[in-house]
Parts: sequence; C-alpha cells; structure tokens
Amino acid sequence: MTNSCLKCGKPLSESEMTAGVLCADCASSRHDSEPGWGLGPGQGWGPPSQRGPIGSIAGATQDQQPPGDRPVTDRPASQTYYDAYGPYGAVYRQPPDLNDPDRPPWGLGAAICVWLASVAAIVFLPNISVLFWLLYERARGLIIPTERDQLEKLFAQPRVAFIVVSATLVAHLLTLAIIWAVVTGLGRRSIWRVPEWKWNWSSPIAKFLFVVGIVILMFVAETLLSTVLPESKETEFDKLLKTAGNVRILIAVVAVLTAPLVEEWVYRGVLYGAMRRVAPVWLSILVVAGLFAGVHVPQYLGSWIGMASIGVLSLTLTIIRARTRSITPCIAVHILFNTISSVFILSHHY
Repeated sequence: MTNSCLKCGKPLSESEMTAGVLCADCASSRHDSEPGWGLGPGQGWGPPSQRGPIGSIAGATQDQQPPGDRPVTDRPASQTYYDAYGPYGAVYRQPPDLNDPDRPPWGLGAAICVWLASVAAIVFLPNISVLFWLLYERARGLIIPTERDQLEKLFAQPRVAFIVVSATLVAHLLTLAIIWAVVTGLGRRSIWRVPEWKWNWSSPIAKFLFVVGIVILMFVAETLLSTVLPESKETEFDKLLKTAGNVRILIAVVAVLTAPLVEEWVYRGVLYGAMRRVAPVWLSILVVAGLFAGVHVPQYLGSWIGMASIGVLSLTLTIIRARTRSITPCIAVHILFNTISSVFILSHHY
C-alpha cells in the first residue's frame, strides 16, 4: 500500500490510507467535479448511470435509454398530447385535428346535448311564454275557459301566435349561445376560424351557381312529389299562417335569418362532425338527416308534401355537408330555400 496520494503526491494519514489511495482534499474535489460518482471507495460503491467498476458500458447508447428519460423533442410531431407517465414513459393519445371538420374537438355526448337543448328550447319556450301570458291576462280579469272549443279559439288569437313565434326566435338565440360554448370551448377558439366554415371552392361564381341549382332541383322534386302523394290536410303551420299578417312577417324573418344558421350548426355542424368521429359517412348522413326531418314532422303533420319536402331538404343538405366538408353551402342553400318559401307565404292571400 502506498503512503502518498496518487493524484497530488501528498503523504497520507492512517485514516486516509484506510479509506483509499487519495488524500481527503483530492477525494472531495473529485466528488464535487463528478457528481454522478456517488460515494467514494471505502464508503460504499455508487456507480453512475451506464458506469461500473471498470468504466463505461460500451454497448449503451442513447437509443437504449428508457422512454421516460428521452427529451421532449423525441416525441412524434403528431403526438404532442400525452395523458400520464408510466414505467416506460408517456402514454400518448391522438389529439383532435383542429383543422378537420370531421374530427372536431367535441365528442358525440356534447353534440347530443346540444341537439337535445335545441329541441327543448323550441318545445318549451313557446309554451312557457303562452303560460305567462295566460297568468298575466288572468291577473287582469280574463276568465280562462275550460271547454276545448273555447280554449282553441283563445289560442288561435293573433296575439298568442305572435308570442309563440317570438319565443321561437328567443329559442334560436339561446341555441346559438349553446353552440358557441361547445364549438369555441367557452371562448378558447375563435368561432370564425373553425374549419366548418371553410368551403374550399376557389370560384365564387361556381358557388353561386351550385346553391341556385340545388334549390331549383329541390323545388322541382317537391313539385313532382306533389303529383303522386295523397292530398294534404291542414297542418298546425297552416293554421299559424292564417292568424295575422304580422305573424306571417315574423315567421318569414325567423325562417330566413335565424333558422338556417341555428339548424345547420346544430345538425350539419355539431352533430354531423361528432358522428363522423365514430361512424362512417353513410350512417352519419342517415342519422343527421333523420333527426332533422323528425323534429319538423309535428309542424307538417297531415301534409304529405310538407313532410316529403322537409325530408328532401334534410337529406340534400346533409349530403352537401358530407361532400364539401363545410356548413357554409348548407347555410346558403337553406337561406335561399326558406327565402323563396317565405315570398310565397307573404304573397299568398289567406
């Protein structure tokens, strides 16, 4: 055993000779400059990562490091989201593509909730509004009839019809607020930059001719269906149109300004996009078109041509959404279709 330090040549004391071959100063300086070494000889062996008593392990490379030790830049570019770290590193999940309208950031559960909320608003808000009107009139001394015929006459008043249509407008605005909350993630994304708006056709003339041509074909189909379908009965919508001129004007305003925007976002925007995350195109088209037509059936119940027309409109709009991957042409077709129908309503003498 040597009596001097192998590094500096300083004589070793008895305790230093027992501990090793370096003096206390050299031993402490080595541990400070090489923190991976752990304890020195005689104090317990603590080799660093990929080192042993005889030096580095030659076969160890960076590719053999555990996944959890790799830097963040080693993660694939398409897998930037991860859930948690496990014994072998991060568990990755595929993030939603914010540029793909058929892979929206919301799921099918949120889409169904939006659809249910839109239906509930249309059904309950008009009835609640009429109920408040009845309570107000009763407080003013109006005697509420109990016979069915008298109640029908009361509810057929133009004032009640105007309240119902006005409540429908409020229901549309409330639905738009719910759509905004889901689509934007409560404001975390811009509603104007979502991919559902993008209609990737370069020519504005082609877009215009497409919209006009589709509407013309739908009215031609409606005319042909009217020649083969049974004669229609008077519907609840027909009764509503006969109440007063101001009611018809308000119906036209709702049909042109709010109904296309709200309905296209609910069905072809939120619901169809969520369906495409879990279902093929054909099933998504059938489900969305069926739900849209089914919600409108009570409005046209008794009119075969009315139900056939809404069915053709629903199927056409959903196919357009599937082919163009955008709700913009759907909204444009819906607005033009309702505008022409509203002109017929306002020009008709009831």
